[in-house]
Amino acid sequence: MLELHDLFNDYASSLKQDWDQKPSHFCRDNSGEMYDEIMNSKNIYIFVAEEKNKLIGFIEVQKISKLRKAKYNGVIERLFVKEIYRRKGIASKLMKAVIDWTEKNHLVDLRLYSGYDYKIAHAFYEKLGFVDAGKTYKLVIF
Repeated sequence: MLELHDLFNDYASSLKQDWDQKPSHFCRDNSGEMYDEIMNSKNIYIFVAEEKNKLIGFIEVQKISKLRKAKYNGVIERLFVKEIYRRKGIASKLMKAVIDWTEKNHLVDLRLYSGYDYKIAHAFYEKLGFVDAGKTYKLVIF
């Protein structure tokens, strides 16, 4: 699973002009303990796509409390399908599984964050019924 996260990072980096083209091992080298924590969490869910017992894609969703509505919402943290398996409906099936899970668990909404450069991804999300909900701001600490 961490290898797929590294592939996702490589894909995201490939959109940057300054990427050094070296495959990432960051998640595999640094995220083992965090991965174990996620796998044991009651509020983080990972749906996977497999072919012949090999992981070919995944989607991670987090269940976040929304106190003002006394309910939860879902946040898609990451969606990734290996390049050779793209455009075969796998990402759609993963998204559908998460949307069904969101409805079954009575979450208020399902959100995701996507960088401005991912125009193909934006069209994909909109095709599934997602709408542009505005800007996201962040403060980088480290």
